[in-house]
Amino acid sequence: MAQQRGGVVGTGRRAAIALVLLALGTGAADAFAFSSLGGIFVANMNGNLVFTTLLSRQGYGPAAVGALLALATWAVATLAGFRVTRDGRDGRVFAAAIVIQLVVVAGWAVQRPPVPVGVRLADVALATAVTALQTVLTARLLGRTRVQTTYLTGTLTDLMRGLADGDRTDRLLRLLVVLALPVGVLLAVGASRILPALEPLVPALTLVGALIAVSGLGPPARSAAE
Repeated sequence: MAQQRGGVVGTGRRAAIALVLLALGTGAADAFAFSSLGGIFVANMNGNLVFTTLLSRQGYGPAAVGALLALATWAVATLAGFRVTRDGRDGRVFAAAIVIQLVVVAGWAVQRPPVPVGVRLADVALATAVTALQTVLTARLLGRTRVQTTYLTGTLTDLMRGLADGDRTDRLLRLLVVLALPVGVLLAVGASRILPALEPLVPALTLVGALIAVSGLGPPARSAAE
């Protein structure tokens, strides 16, 4: 079967814009979680698996609890998201992700340090649910491409494999997605320095932008296995 060539154009400009925006949101979400929610991740589950057994880490106990909660939330949210989207109800998952992130934004705006442990863990669970649903959306609605916006190791691996094999399929898109993650971190850091309450707003804005970008896109064909 002939492969599509040409990077962003091959995937579709609107889908490509959505993927880059979602990668920006991933960077911003993990920056927020790591700096403000106890030094854990809400998108990088590889890192959280490491944190669960990094016994030499200062403050290991609270970090391990946060990491375990993020892992459990990720598993539940992705399972629920994939079940809901089996019949093409991707819009509901997009809406749910945006609403949950706005809850995080509103809660963070009224919280004052020191944040109680229970409240911080609730923020971890909510923010993780958002990135988990984002992963579902990338796989379902944007399933025309294998580019991921939360599992960037896989995207970087596919980029390097394409370079080695001379395959230009979505090469530019993969590069932009990889670069978008650290840019998202910088945006979150910049927002927090302007006003700490703005830090979780960045992922909310990128989700809204991605929803606008893909509005009107038809869902990709589901495989028989789905």
